[in-house]
Amino acid sequence: MRAVLCAAAVVGVMLGGIQDADAACSQADVAGVWASYTVGADVRGDYWLQCTLRIAPNGKFTASSSSCIASSGLKSAAEGSLTLANAATCAFKGGIVLTKGTAENFINHATLAFDKNTAEGIGTFEGGGFSFNLVRIK
Repeated sequence: MRAVLCAAAVVGVMLGGIQDADAACSQADVAGVWASYTVGADVRGDYWLQCTLRIAPNGKFTASSSSCIASSGLKSAAEGSLTLANAATCAFKGGIVLTKGTAENFINHATLAFDKNTAEGIGTFEGGGFSFNLVRIK
């Protein structure tokens, strides 16, 4: 019985070590083209936003290559950044500004999945907040 418990503990530690190693991320892991889907609320009510973001290895994306469309039908270029906050947990933070908007949207916390092809997060702006997910499309 002790041998079985000891073997189970060793396997558990090994699997935990493997999982931790897989979790490590670098800034370059966010490079690529991402589809972003956001839902949020402000004083005017609920809204959604769909964006295509072309993120460089340094985490920056520019208005010339990134754009969004809102539930209101408004189309806008987007610029901002996604910066590594904690490599061990694949946590990122950053911000996004729509060129046809006035508020900076702060990405308070985002987590890149182990496969590095999806992410989810939360953010705030003056007067509201949002949650979002990202799916790598290129």
